[in-house]
Amino acid sequence: MTATAAGNSLPRHALLPAALILGRDNNDRPHAAWFMADQVEAAEKAAGLMEMHFLTVSDNQDLAAIATKLPKGKLFDSGKAFVPFISGAVFNTLLPHAPPAAAEHKEPKSRAPKPPKVSAAPADAPAMPPAPTAGIDLPKDWSAIKLGSVVLASESKEDGWWEAKVVEAKPNDVFILQWSDYPDYERFVRHRERLALMFPRPFAS
Repeated sequence: MTATAAGNSLPRHALLPAALILGRDNNDRPHAAWFMADQVEAAEKAAGLMEMHFLTVSDNQDLAAIATKLPKGKLFDSGKAFVPFISGAVFNTLLPHAPPAAAEHKEPKSRAPKPPKVSAAPADAPAMPPAPTAGIDLPKDWSAIKLGSVVLASESKEDGWWEAKVVEAKPNDVFILQWSDYPDYERFVRHRERLALMFPRPFAS
């Protein structure tokens, strides 16, 4: 079906990648997505709000080829954008095209400082009490996953597992989830068998 037949009168070139947003989040995970020609201005503003990098594809054939391997981004009413996780290998192919600040791979400004090192406690020192988990539902097994549960989900093998919260339970063991660290991102669907469990109580020191 052509774009015109689908009710979209935009020329074909307007539906191809015209700009990219890329960057790393506070946990150093790589993100990137492409945007169409009519989204370029809004995407540039979104990149600024999210402290990520903005690139125009223009006539750069190498960059255009990489862009086709990326997920399509989505703009939110908040002014930010949905820029999904991508593999580290693909992200590294984008770095040569990025501004110098991106290529240098500096740590994000908002990243929390590393805690100072502390010496080990004496052997006879009393054990520290575990951190409280009140109000957080960490299921002890897969059958206990329900609305409000905090679990681990993955986008791909390269991205690893990240914390997510169940915001809706569907029939047949299907759940709607939201990334805990990224409430602006689109909610996603996972089957119970595709989720991992967090340790149901804090580790004792």
